[in-house]
Amino acid sequence: MTGLLLDAVSEVAALAGAEAMKHFRGRLDVEAKSDGSPVTRADRDAERVARTWVEQHFPNDGILGEEFGETRRGAPRRWLVDPVDGTRAFVKGVPLWGTLVAVAEGERVLAGAAEFPALGERLVAARGEGCWWNGARCHVSSIASARPVATSR
Repeated sequence: MTGLLLDAVSEVAALAGAEAMKHFRGRLDVEAKSDGSPVTRADRDAERVARTWVEQHFPNDGILGEEFGETRRGAPRRWLVDPVDGTRAFVKGVPLWGTLVAVAEGERVLAGAAEFPALGERLVAARGEGCWWNGARCHVSSIASARPVATSR
C-alpha cells in the first residue's frame, strides 16, 4: 500500500483493533449508553489508542469518536472512529465485530479502514489509491454477468 492517508487509517485501525482484542473473550463489565446500546472498557481503550495516534501524527485534525465525542470541531479534516462496531457480538465472544476508522474533509471521505482483529482481516481504501484486503490490492470482478452453470444429476 502507498499513500499517506491509506497507510494512516490502516495503522490506526490496526492499533485500536489490537487494543480491543486484549479484552475479547475476557471478563467485561458492560454498561448501557444513554441510547441503550452497550459499551465496555474495550470500546473506550480502543478509542483512546486511536485518538492518541491521531493527536501525535495529525495534531490539527478533528476527531469524532463514538465513545468520547468530537474534538476540534470545525477542523477542515477530521477522523471518524468506531472502536468496536458490533459491541453486542464482542461481549458475547462472537468474532463478528470490527474497528472502523475514516478520515474526511467536510463530507468527503478520503480514506477508511475496517479492521476485524478476531478474524485477522483488514480492508483499507483511499481516494486515488484503490482498495486493499489484507495487504493485497482488490479488483472489481472481471465477470460481466452471472450465467447459470449446467450441473449433472
